Amino acid sequence: MLHRYNLDRKSDHPRLHLAGFTGVLHADSYNGFDGLHDSGPVVEAACWAHVRRKFFGVHANGTSPLASEALTRIQALYAIEVAVRGRPPDERRHMRQSRAGPLLAQMRFGLDTALRRLSGRGDRLCSPVG
Repeated sequence: MLHRYNLDRKSDHPRLHLAGFTGVLHADSYNGFDGLHDSGPVVEAACWAHVRRKFFGVHANGTSPLASEALTRIQALYAIEVAVRGRPPDERRHMRQSRAGPLLAQMRFGLDTALRRLSGRGDRLCSPVG
């Protein structure tokens, strides 16, 4: 694990720090990391906490059944992580693939379906069309 601190939030810092890096990058949603894992040797390890935060913000105002459903699905993924905690790496990977894989596929299908029915204006999670 590596933590680098800079006095400013310029996006060129991550690019300089990670020049020549090959592997998995688990980073927050800071836009300075944008594009680092679009192609090439850097693989993104995304964070469900950041995804959940966006849905929770919409859910908190009580206007989106879609956001509520997404939170329920994310909670199910968190429950899998509780179940695999402390187990050997191969067993964790197998349990994640067998249990989380289908949940993620269902979540993606549901969100893709919902996005086709949402307005392109305003808050996309709250503006159903028709």
